[in-house]
Amino acid sequence: MKKVLTSGLLSLFAVTGLGAGQAAAQVGPQCPKTLPVTEMVKDVPAGFKAYQDGNPPKAPDGSALPLPLAAILFWNGEPGGQPPLPPASQSRTALTWKFTPAQAQNLWMACAYDATAIMIASKMPASVHACTVTLSPDGNMAAGLNCQ
Repeated sequence: MKKVLTSGLLSLFAVTGLGAGQAAAQVGPQCPKTLPVTEMVKDVPAGFKAYQDGNPPKAPDGSALPLPLAAILFWNGEPGGQPPLPPASQSRTALTWKFTPAQAQNLWMACAYDATAIMIASKMPASVHACTVTLSPDGNMAAGLNCQ
C-alpha cells in the first residue's frame, strides 16, 4: 500500500532539486533529504505472524532507517481532504508551480518519502510565487527544491 501511494504521488508530481549552477534565491523551508521512520505492529492477533516487507526498512537493531525524499507537493491550505495543486509545467527533469497571490496566502508544502505514507508539511511564506522541483537523474526521486 505504501509503495502504491508513493508511486502514485511520484506519477502525479516529481520532486526537484537545485542544480550546481542555480542561484540560491530560495524562499521558504526545504525538505529534509531523509526522514527516519519506524512502523511496527503493536499487537499481533492470535493465529497471525507479522512480517515486514521492507516498507519502511529497519536496521538490525530495530532503529529507524532514513527514508529518501520521494516527492514535494503543494496545497492551497493544509494537506488533507483535497488533492495537491497540479504543476503549471513539467518536463523529464523538473516540475514548476506558479501560485496566485491568493494561493500564496495559505500555501503549504509537503515532503513525501519513499516506502511510507507519512509526509511532513510546512506553511510557505506568503511571498512565494513559484517553486521548481527537479528530479533525480533516474527521474524517480526528489533531488531538491527552489522557490522564489
